[in-house]
Amino acid sequence: MVLCNIAVQCLQVEEKIVVKTIVYFLGGIVVIVAGLFAAVAFLVNPNDYKEDIISLVKDQTGRELTIKQDMALTFFPWIGVKLGGVELSNATGFGSAPFVGVELLNVRVKLMPLFGKRLEADSISVKGLHLNLAKNAAGISNWDDLTTANAEKAPVETTTTEGDDSSSNHPPAVALAIGGLEIENAALNWRDDVAGVTYNVKDVNLSTGKLSPGEPFDIKLDFGLNSSEPPMTAKIAFSGQATLDLVAQIYQFSSGTLKINAQGEAVPEGKTELTLNFDATADLGNETMSVKGLKLSALGINATGNISGTSIVSNPRFKTKLSLSEFDLKELLAKVAGQNIETRDPKAMQKFSAQVTVLAGLNEAKITNLRTHLDDTTLRGTASMSNFQNQQFVLIWH
Repeated sequence: MVLCNIAVQCLQVEEKIVVKTIVYFLGGIVVIVAGLFAAVAFLVNPNDYKEDIISLVKDQTGRELTIKQDMALTFFPWIGVKLGGVELSNATGFGSAPFVGVELLNVRVKLMPLFGKRLEADSISVKGLHLNLAKNAAGISNWDDLTTANAEKAPVETTTTEGDDSSSNHPPAVALAIGGLEIENAALNWRDDVAGVTYNVKDVNLSTGKLSPGEPFDIKLDFGLNSSEPPMTAKIAFSGQATLDLVAQIYQFSSGTLKINAQGEAVPEGKTELTLNFDATADLGNETMSVKGLKLSALGINATGNISGTSIVSNPRFKTKLSLSEFDLKELLAKVAGQNIETRDPKAMQKFSAQVTVLAGLNEAKITNLRTHLDDTTLRGTASMSNFQNQQFVLIWH
């Protein structure tokens, strides 16, 4: 019995020694790897490769890349890159303004989770992103040369024979988690010389919570808009909570709120405010979508409703139910027309409400269950358009 106890104690001691040895061994490997990355961080200067990067972009796109500020890299515990003053030149004939530029880009990814096929990124920060898009009078855009270059350099696709493992052609799935996305003071300019219009999206600010597949996150977006046609300016703000499941292809927005403050010649009375609330879901795998809790408020009108869709990818079909609360129709028409509406009875057209159901596809639409109430009169009807191109329209009141 004594010998057995001694043997057991020896085994326990050996087990502890083995465990400690493994722990120390793995710890030593981590220290060595960390030391290597630290050495690389100190010994490698990414700015030594600026000219190589610029030359590569020139060869691939024919465009000039400018990197005004020094690049900074980190390797442990974060693999990170920090860039500033980066610009890509515009296409020939589209002016000296850069095609795209960014004042500051900061991206960091944790190193160790990568070995477990997990991508854990810090908040991605982008400041001063600006994009200039244009189409000249000949209908040529300032990105046509980039798409042509990519098409010419794209590798030829190879077909696989029976028995080949097609999964080997795709990269392994990686779990993705991002601390958040921060975009500050971005801008997008669009000029169409064919249509003779310009649009400027400016002061774009976007912030999100932590991005993880299938997990809800907050989102906040606001920007300004200048339009030449119709002539107007607007401030637009959106907020809500989103859930993105990229594997199941299910995308949800809850407590969505959109606010638009617009002013200009094309806006009734020169200025107006629109508020829209909704909850939306899109299931691309099953080709369905829905918008519930829809509430719209603008120009003294309050509308509620819901929207559902089927076969939204292959053959979209939608069903919309809307209800307009009672409002002053004469006042609305006066706002739109820019002048007072005179009626024989001063109290006429002051009470209007409606309910309608709309069924629509790619080339047809039907209005069913249409009910309107104007003062003391109630009208019911249906309408249909069987061919959008030929505009075959039928309206029946009763």
